[in-house]
Amino acid sequence: MDSEIRETESRRLSLSWLRPLLRFKLSTLMWLTVLIGIGLAWRHDRQQMDKRLARIEKLMFPPEPWAIQRCLGKPDEPTGMGSNAWCPASPDTAPEWLTLKYDKRVRPSSILIYETYATGAVNKVTGFDSRGNEVVLWTGKDPTPTGALGTLRIAVKKTIKTDRIKIYLDCPNASGWNCIDAVALLDRFGRKQWAVDAEASSVYNSGYSGYGGGGGLFIGGMSGNAIGGSGQSIGP
Repeated sequence: MDSEIRETESRRLSLSWLRPLLRFKLSTLMWLTVLIGIGLAWRHDRQQMDKRLARIEKLMFPPEPWAIQRCLGKPDEPTGMGSNAWCPASPDTAPEWLTLKYDKRVRPSSILIYETYATGAVNKVTGFDSRGNEVVLWTGKDPTPTGALGTLRIAVKKTIKTDRIKIYLDCPNASGWNCIDAVALLDRFGRKQWAVDAEASSVYNSGYSGYGGGGGLFIGGMSGNAIGGSGQSIGP
């Protein structure tokens, strides 16, 4: 009997050193959870504040007509003939490109390109993976009917995960000013993202041209309300 009591007491003593350690770990985990929660809440509030400030900035300092900022956010050029779209420096002169950045990296299921003024110029769309490698998502002839307004829908079959895409325009073979109002990136669940930053080979009335090199003009911003257009759907 005495030996059993001594054995039990010995076990208690051997485990007693674990109790402060367990209390320390649990308290540390609790504080880490609280800090992570505070950090996530701050990040969400910061993102919302940035979006509000971007909207206020747009109202106070509207971008120039046909500037890069005009292709950010949701489409807001209902007629296809107005200046609420990005437009290259000149028509029919040389191939152009437009790179768009999004908030979240996703596996895209499709891409919607809202074309204006002179449609049908898109001939290639690529995406950039996490290492910055450019991957071709689609290449071919743009089937969007010639006109002032059209939406090109590209089905993406590649399994790339990206938050940045690049659109190539064959302007010499698509007569007129080939402008882009907005570009939506859809994930596998059909959720849309709109571009928040952009880079272009050239911009109308800016005196800038990036032909033949990797450079471009980079500007960020947000834009307005959604307006639809006629659509064409294609796949790789």
